[in-house]
Amino acid sequence: MGDCETGHAPQIGVTVSRDRERELLGDLFDDAPVREVTGTVPADIDLCVVDETTLQTNPERFATWRQQQSPVFAPVVLLAEGSPATTRAEYAEQAPVRCDSVIEVPLPEAELRVRLTNLLERRALSRELADEKQLTASIFDSSPLAKLVLGPDGTIERANTRAGELFDVPEAELVGRLYNTDGWIMVGDDEKRFIEDGFPFTEVFEAETPISDHECTIKRPHADDVLLSVNAVPIRRESDAVEHVLLTLEDITARRAHAEARERQVDLFRKAQDIANVGAWEYDLRTEEFYWTDQVYELYGLPTDVAVTSEMGIEGYHPADRADIRAAFEQAVDAGESYDLELRLIDDTGDRHWVRTRGEPQYNDDGEVVRVRGTIQEITERKTREDELQQMRNAVDKAPIGIVVTDPTQEDNPMVYVNDGFVAETGYTREEAVGRNCRFLQGEDTDETTAGELRQAIDAEEPASVTIRNYRADGSAFWNHLEIAPVRDESGSVVNYIGFQQDVTERKEREEALQETRQRLALVLAETNTGVWAFQPESDTITPITFPDGLGLAGEAADVDAYLEQIHPTDREAVKQSISTAIESQEPFDVEFRLNDDSYERWLRSHGTLVTDDDGGDRVVGITTEVTERVHRKRALEKRERLLRELHTATREYYPLESKHAVASFVIEFLESALNLTYASMKLFDEDEGILRPLRNSPACEELPEPFDTVAPGSNPVWEAYRNAESAVIDAAEFDATEACQTAALSQLVAVPIGDFGVLVVYLTDETAFSDVDMDIVEVVTTNAEAVIRGLESAEAQTELAAQLSTQRTQIDTLRDVVDTIQELQNRVSQAETRSQLDTAVCEELTVPETIDFAWIGRPQATETTLTVTASAGGGEQYLDTVRSGDGTASLPAHIAATEQEQYANGSISTAVREADWAKEALSCGYNSVLSVPLVHDDVLYGVLTAYSAQKNAFDEVYTNLLTDAGSLLLNYTRILDRRSLGSNQSSTTVTFEFNDGSCPLQQLAAETGSELRLNTVARATEDAVTVITEITDGSRAAVCEYASTATGIRSAKRFGSDDAQQLLLEFPRPFLATAVEKHGGRLLTAHATPEATRVQIQIKSEVSRQPLFEFVSDQFEDPELLAQEAGAGPAAAEEGAMAALTERQREILTAAYYGGYYETPRDISGEELAASFDISSPAVYNHLQAAQKKLLQHTLEHEGATQSARLDS
Repeated sequence: MGDCETGHAPQIGVTVSRDRERELLGDLFDDAPVREVTGTVPADIDLCVVDETTLQTNPERFATWRQQQSPVFAPVVLLAEGSPATTRAEYAEQAPVRCDSVIEVPLPEAELRVRLTNLLERRALSRELADEKQLTASIFDSSPLAKLVLGPDGTIERANTRAGELFDVPEAELVGRLYNTDGWIMVGDDEKRFIEDGFPFTEVFEAETPISDHECTIKRPHADDVLLSVNAVPIRRESDAVEHVLLTLEDITARRAHAEARERQVDLFRKAQDIANVGAWEYDLRTEEFYWTDQVYELYGLPTDVAVTSEMGIEGYHPADRADIRAAFEQAVDAGESYDLELRLIDDTGDRHWVRTRGEPQYNDDGEVVRVRGTIQEITERKTREDELQQMRNAVDKAPIGIVVTDPTQEDNPMVYVNDGFVAETGYTREEAVGRNCRFLQGEDTDETTAGELRQAIDAEEPASVTIRNYRADGSAFWNHLEIAPVRDESGSVVNYIGFQQDVTERKEREEALQETRQRLALVLAETNTGVWAFQPESDTITPITFPDGLGLAGEAADVDAYLEQIHPTDREAVKQSISTAIESQEPFDVEFRLNDDSYERWLRSHGTLVTDDDGGDRVVGITTEVTERVHRKRALEKRERLLRELHTATREYYPLESKHAVASFVIEFLESALNLTYASMKLFDEDEGILRPLRNSPACEELPEPFDTVAPGSNPVWEAYRNAESAVIDAAEFDATEACQTAALSQLVAVPIGDFGVLVVYLTDETAFSDVDMDIVEVVTTNAEAVIRGLESAEAQTELAAQLSTQRTQIDTLRDVVDTIQELQNRVSQAETRSQLDTAVCEELTVPETIDFAWIGRPQATETTLTVTASAGGGEQYLDTVRSGDGTASLPAHIAATEQEQYANGSISTAVREADWAKEALSCGYNSVLSVPLVHDDVLYGVLTAYSAQKNAFDEVYTNLLTDAGSLLLNYTRILDRRSLGSNQSSTTVTFEFNDGSCPLQQLAAETGSELRLNTVARATEDAVTVITEITDGSRAAVCEYASTATGIRSAKRFGSDDAQQLLLEFPRPFLATAVEKHGGRLLTAHATPEATRVQIQIKSEVSRQPLFEFVSDQFEDPELLAQEAGAGPAAAEEGAMAALTERQREILTAAYYGGYYETPRDISGEELAASFDISSPAVYNHLQAAQKKLLQHTLEHEGATQSARLDS
C-alpha cells in the first residue's frame, strides 16, 4: 500500500475507541506505519482514520491538521457501525470536521483497502498539483521581466515585483486595479498610470491568439517614462475558452536609446566619410569576397558595379608601394596584425593620389581571423601642404639665426618648435627645449627690467625687440638680440608667437668696451685735470675740444697770442718754439711750462702732433695736463733723497747705540742739523707714573714753558697721537698751552709716535718751512729709533729669559726628583706589611730630595690624646726628643694640624720664635721651614706627617703637593693594612656612656611611655633611614608602639615577632646613633633606655683614636658620663669574615630572624611575619635565610678545618 508517486510509505493516523477496529486496521496496513494519535495530529500523517466517539470527543485537532496541510488534500475516514449514507448525512449537518469517506464496518478487507488506497492516491495527486502551483508562482514572482495577469474585464488579478517597479508602486497595489480601455490604470486613490499605445489584451480575448513585441510607454508622474515591449498570451479554461491574459512587459528604454545612439553614430560616420572622403572596405577570408564603399570606387576611378578582388586593390597602388601594401595585407590575413600606411595610388585615369590606408583583422570565437576591414582616405592635399611646409621648415631649420615658435594657448606659453640655429646658439637639444618657456635661458645676471618688457609685450599681444643676457646649456652667458611677434589666425586671435634671436655678444662687448673706454678717458681727463685742444695754423687760432677750467684756455676759440699771455713770461718762447717745430718737422712735441699765476706756482705739460684732415688741411692736436703736483713731488723726492743720504751717513757714524738715551741724543741732533729745527723733544712712556717723560730735548726747549715738558694722559694732542699711534700736525690754536705758544712764537706742533715706546715732538715757529718731505724724514727717523729701542729691549728680554730658563731647569730637576720620590714611595708602601714598615718607608723616601732634611710620623693612641712617634728619618730625632720633653708639645706643628685637622705650614720658622718654644729648637737644628699634613678619613685622625727643611719657604706648591700626595698614600695604605689585619685577634676597648637627654629618640620613647627599652640590633639601613629591633624589657609593647607611631623623630613602628614577644621594628631617620658611631670608628654594642637615663656600650678597636668618638658623644648628647673603659679582645677573624661574606640584605634578614626568635623552639616569629616586616614575599625571605645560613656554615667549617690542619701540623 506504498505511495508509488512519492516513493515513501504513507503514514496512517488511527484514533478509534473499539479494539476490533484497531486490530482490523493493523492487519490491513501491515505494510505501512500505523500510528495511534492521541493528541495533536502530527504534520507527517497522510490519512486519519477515526470513529464516531473520537471524532465527537475532540474534532478541532483534525480541523487544525487539515488546515496545516492545505492546499494538499488531507483525507479523514470515519468508520461507522450502520448505514454509511445515514452516518454521512448526520455528520454533514452536525460534525465540525468534514469526513472525506464514511465506511460501514465491518467491511471486507479488500474493499476497505481499495477505498483507503484511492484516498491516498488522491492525496498524492493533490501534493503534486500544489508543488506545481508553488513552482509556477515562484517563477512568476521572481521573473526579471514584469508580468501581469488580467481578467476579461481588465482587472489585474496578479502582478510580480518587477511589474511594481515599472509602475513605480508596490506590486500589491496593482492587484485588483482595473485597466481602462482608454489606456490608464488607477493607482492608489487619485493617481493614474497612463499607458501610451495601450495594452493589447482586448485583441487577445477577441482573437484568442498571442500578440508579440507590442510597444507602449508608461507615463510615471514621479519618475522617468518607461518604454515597454509587451507580449500577450491567452490563458484558457478546460473548455478551451480564454479565461485570462498573461502580459509580459520588458523595459526596452535603454536598449532603444542605445539603438538610436548607434543609428546616429552610423549616420554620423557616413556623413564623416563623405566629408573626409574616407572609404571603407572589407575582405571575407571564408568567401574571398571583397566589399568596397562608393568612396573607395571613386578613389580608384571605377564604377560601383565592377567586381573587385584583393589583387585588383593592390595593383592600384604605385609600383614602388605595392610591395609594402601587399606585405601589410598578408600580415593582417596571416598573422592578424593591423596596419596604417600612407601610400601613392594611381586611379583608372592614370592620376596619382596620396592615400592613407588602414587594415584591422576581425576574429571569430575561436580566435581565428575571418575577415579584414579597413579604410582608405584621400590625403593628397595634406601631403602637398606637408611637402611645402617641410621645404619651409628646412629653410627655417637651416636659417643662420635662432628661430622659436611658442604656443600661448598652452599653459606657460611653451616653445613648440626650435630650429637648428637655436640649438647651435644655446647648446640645448630640441628635446630639452621644446615644452619649456623661453625664460629658462635667463640667469642671475639677466636684467629683470628687460625680461619685464618681454612679458608686457606678450601680455599685450604686441611685438617686442630687446637685447637680453641669456645662458647656454653649459652655463656660459651670451647677449641675445631677441625679436618676437604674435601670429594670429583668421579670427584675429593669437595662436603662436614667433621669435628671432641672434648672438650679439661680440657686438655688445665691443659697444661696452667702447663705452668703457670713453668713460675711462673722461675719468682720466677729469682726474688728471687734462684738456684736449686743436691749433689751426692757417687762422692762428687754438680751439678747446675738452678743457677744464683754470688751464689757461677759455671755452671758445682764441688766438695764440691771447693764450700765450696766460703762460709765465719765462716759458712763453719755449712753448711757441715747440709748436712751430712740430709744424715744420711734422713730429710730436712735448713741453712743460708754468702759468702766469702769482698766488701759486702751477706747472702744465703740453704734448701733441700734426694731423692732416681729409680735406688736406693741417692742424696740431694736443693735450694739456697739469703736472704741478708731480713737479713739486719731484723736488721733494730730491730733497728726501738728499736727507736720507745724510741720515745714512750719520747712522753709520753713530750706530750701534747702547742705550735709549744715546738713541734720543742721536735723533735730536740729526733733526737739528738736517732739517734746521730749533725745538725737538723725544719723550718715552714712564710705566711707573703713566706719563710721557722727555728723554732728550733740543737745548732751545729749555726756554719753553712747563706744558711742553711732560705729557699726561688726557685731551692733550700729543697724548692723542701716542694713544692712536698716528702722526699728527697740530696748530697752536688747538694746543692747551696757546699762551705759551704765543710767547715762544710757535705756529705748529708735530707729534710722531715711536711705536708704544713714546713720541717724537717737533715744535715749529712761524719762520720754519716744514714740507711733506720733512714729515717723511721725521717718520723715517722715528721708525729707526723704534727699531733700535725694540732691539735694546729685546736684548734685555733675552737676558731675562735666559735667567727664567735657568730657573725652569732647576724647577724641572726638582720636579724630576719629586716624581722619582713619588714612584719610589709607591713601590715601598705597596710592599709594606705593617704600619711600622709603612711609616718608615714614607719618612725615608721623603728625605731623599735635598729640600727635605727631616720627616717624622706621629699617630694617636687609644688611651691618650697626644701623638706617638712611629717613624722618622733625616737625623732630627734629637730635635723631637727635646721639644717633646718640654711643656709645649701641644703647640708643635704636628699637634696643631692634628687638632685642627688642616695642614700647618710655616715658611719662616723665625717668625714663630716668640710664640712657640719648638721654633727656637728648630732654628737651633738648622730648620727654617716646616709643613704638617694630617691623615684624616671620615673625621677620624689616623696620624700626622711632618717635614722640616733648612731652606726658607722650602715648601712651595711642588713640595706641598709632594707631602699631600705622600699623606694620601700613607692614609690609603694604612686603611688597607687595617682591613688586612681584621682577621687577627686584635684588642679593643669597650666604653660605656650614660646620659639623660630628651633629644635621644629611645629615651624620649621610654620617658613618654614609662617603659624600659633595649636596642638589640640594626635590622636594615638605607641612605636616609635606619630600622632597629627594639625590645621592651619593662612596659607595654602596645603602648610603646602606639606612641612611637605618632612621635616626631620616628618614621614608623611595627610589632615584631609573636604576640608574646616584646619587640618592635622602629624606623629612625639618619643620622642615627648606631650609624654615627660606626662613622667615627666604633661599633654600638647595646643601648638601654629608661625614663631617667640612657646607657650605651661602644666597642673601639685599638688602632682607632677614641678622641673623635668621645667628641661626637659630647657634642651629640647633653652631659654624657663615661662610666667604664674595658680592654678586651676584638671580634674573631672568623666571625667578622663570615658576616662580611653576606650581602647587606642577607645580613639584615638573618639579624632580624635571630633577634626576633625565628630560631627558638617554638618560633617567636614566622617567615610570613619576617616577610611582612621587610615588605617582601615569604619565598624571598626563605631564600635569603637559606643563602645566609649556607655561607655561615661554609665559612665556619672551612675555618674549623684550617684550624685542625694547623694543630695537626704543629
